[in-house]
Amino acid sequence: TAVSVLGKLSEASLQPTHFTAGAMETRITVFFKPEQPSGYDGKVLVTAPYGFNFAVEPPDMCLVEPLDDLYYRIGNGQQTTAYLPLVKSCLSVCSTALQCPGMTLNRAKINLKNSLLSEFVYGFYIAVFNKADYDIGDEDSWAIATSDSLGQLLDATHPRAQLNPVSGGADAPRAWGV
Repeated sequence: TAVSVLGKLSEASLQPTHFTAGAMETRITVFFKPEQPSGYDGKVLVTAPYGFNFAVEPPDMCLVEPLDDLYYRIGNGQQTTAYLPLVKSCLSVCSTALQCPGMTLNRAKINLKNSLLSEFVYGFYIAVFNKADYDIGDEDSWAIATSDSLGQLLDATHPRAQLNPVSGGADAPRAWGV
């Protein structure tokens, strides 16, 4: 019998343009390198702490954009950074049923046409409305994951996504909060 194993995203980081509570439409720079290909029609999931809202285009659409061109340059034998392979849509949802306050949708589900490949570091911007206040543990609640077309998780950040990509493990630096 086949047993599925959740892979680990490497070089994963989430870097906001604004750390201000309540900031409207902050852009987060997202980077990650998958361990496993997603196959066609896979997904990238970005999860924020409760109170952050990826639904920047009503009622529930999120906004994903390529990084500035300089991020995608190839040179000096460096790791190639790529944009997501043909984004079909970006939908905002609550990461846990009935747990999101008000109409804040804290998970972005980015639907792709083509497969994520393990030889690339992927980078993109995603827009989010910052939450109004800080809660203890917000820095540990950010996550990035990939899934196949059926929604089966393939790779994820462990133990959490970080502000800066450094060595991982239980003592890995945290992401960020407002």
